Amino acid sequence: MVSILTEEEVISPYDELMAYEYLYAVDGTSRGRISKDLSESGGLPTDAVTALEGLLPDNAKRAEVKSYVDSRLGGFSVLVDGTPQFPPGLRAEKSPLPVFYYRGDISLVDSRCVSVVGTRHQS
Repeated sequence: MVSILTEEEVISPYDELMAYEYLYAVDGTSRGRISKDLSESGGLPTDAVTALEGLLPDNAKRAEVKSYVDSRLGGFSVLVDGTPQFPPGLRAEKSPLPVFYYRGDISLVDSRCVSVVGTRHQS
């Protein structure tokens, strides 16, 4: 028998993407800090945003993040941890990624390949 999810149980990649970007918009944040916040709040970026409300960017910063992300949608795809499509190998990291941005064929993650990974603060 197939179970039917309630509206509250459905994970929205857009909502998780926006919540993750809001977390990154906090001054002085790091991947390790976000990972800690996520593990303390239940695992999803939306849960962390709810738990940290008041510590997050103000409405002007949120509008800036939303505009930035919305202008780039379609140029990449997003997978959210907790969904069946999320690559299991990414969960094994010390500071696991809650949201994975990618371009191309995600099925290649199951084969031997080379990837190019970017960073937010390159040197």
